[in-house]
Amino acid sequence: MGKKRFFDDRLKYLSFIQNTSEKRAISAELTPYIASMPKNRTFLRVLDAGTGDGTIKSNVIKTFHKHHPYTSLLITGKEISYEDLKNTLEKMPDRFVEHPNLLVTMTNVKFAELGHIENNNKIKNKKISFLGVTFKANTDDMRDSSSLKLIPYLSKKGAKIKYYDPTGSKREFDKLKNVEFSKTIKESINNSDLVILHTDWNDFKSINFKKFSKNKKLIIYDMRNIFSPSKIKKLGLTYFGIG
Repeated sequence: MGKKRFFDDRLKYLSFIQNTSEKRAISAELTPYIASMPKNRTFLRVLDAGTGDGTIKSNVIKTFHKHHPYTSLLITGKEISYEDLKNTLEKMPDRFVEHPNLLVTMTNVKFAELGHIENNNKIKNKKISFLGVTFKANTDDMRDSSSLKLIPYLSKKGAKIKYYDPTGSKREFDKLKNVEFSKTIKESINNSDLVILHTDWNDFKSINFKKFSKNKKLIIYDMRNIFSPSKIKKLGLTYFGIG
């Protein structure tokens, strides 16, 4: 018998799963086990055979949230190819919004493949508003500010960025493509797809997002946890407190 690599048969299995209704059947088989788990405990589930295109994992998370809406869920899994990992990640955003107490880690990915995972099309031409770009509020100090990495990175990926800071425009961004300073908060937020609250200036704590933006799909990344998540979500906006 010739030698076989570990992944040879596994790839055939994943191909079978990908092209049949087995994903739905496997998800259904897991439902009673998830429903019977004790309440209010944190669980770690290792998907040791690879997670495929993420369909089963997504279904597992949805089922877990149905039966354990306030329980933390930790998942770690293996991936065999960056194509599968990319497909998995594209299914995850809704699950994180649905079940915020969720942590997903993926192993078995080569560092050299990471560049293939990122979907540049999701960033290109997106309108992003940065509110505050200094190191912290109440200063004009730009040293060690994370905006010095974030804004050039997003600009390079094709995003269109407007930023507002009470201390004025910054020379560090003058030569960047598609990056411009806004004179007011409203001017910066208007027509944006994403608002990043980078510093916690008092000016930002009373922002009326509904008044400043007509975009019903506006996404807010609050890096300082200025706002109450429930308050923003009542406005029908997508909110992530990541500070």
